[in-house]
Amino acid sequence: MQDLEQLQEIQELGQEEEESFSQEEGGNPSGVPLIQAGLCLVALAALLFLRYSHSPFYESFSEWYHQEAAQEIQLPAWEGGTASPSPSPEPTVSPQPTPSWEADTSLQRV
Repeated sequence: MQDLEQLQEIQELGQEEEESFSQEEGGNPSGVPLIQAGLCLVALAALLFLRYSHSPFYESFSEWYHQEAAQEIQLPAWEGGTASPSPSPEPTVSPQPTPSWEADTSLQRV
């Protein structure tokens, strides 16, 4: 009898938690994403304004950005020396793959 009462109490507690959780989801949404989107739009508008007004600040910002992007993409040099990329790689013939049934001798044909 006591087990049944305890089980009902546990179920009621679970239902209360579900109700409070669903109320929190539908409650006041945070305005942080809207603030972030607004700041991004302001930054974009400022950069576009500087670009079309031919500002020297935009040119220096653009050079800095391209330099940083090139450093991010650049691969580290080998310790034995620097590898120089070939201007035009020569085409190579790739070997034809053999079907798996020809390469595997453990399969028996019926």
